[in-house]
Amino acid sequence: MSDCAIVVQQIQLLRGLNLKLSGSQIVHLQGANGAGKTTFLRALVGELPISGAMTVGGGVPGSVQARQACIYMPTDVHLPEDLQVHEYLRFMAAAWHMPAEPLLELAAQLGLTPWLHAWPSVLSRGTRQKVGVGRSVWPRPPNHAAG
Repeated sequence: MSDCAIVVQQIQLLRGLNLKLSGSQIVHLQGANGAGKTTFLRALVGELPISGAMTVGGGVPGSVQARQACIYMPTDVHLPEDLQVHEYLRFMAAAWHMPAEPLLELAAQLGLTPWLHAWPSVLSRGTRQKVGVGRSVWPRPPNHAAG
């Protein structure tokens, strides 16, 4: 990305963003509360508009390529309250045009089996985050496989 800015409702939240990463690098963002770390990550995955030239994994933020190239899981995982955990995971698999079984296997590895038929409203914050981890790391291209 080169000289990008994040503008929401005509307010410039971040400007002068310049970053180039190649390969499978891990980046640590550090800064005070309100510095723009989460705002930057939300723009990276396409949740906020960004001006300037940015590609992530060969695609624009929010594209399938970008979502496969990076993982973003917010602290508070929002799950649809009208779907049980297994229904939500099956929905996510269908949205990716993938079979649900590998995602359900990942859920078992994350210790979610007792919660598959639970409604999100009864899940603890940690359990909701486990569901979020599952949906965030799956599906991955073969060279980014979870586990």
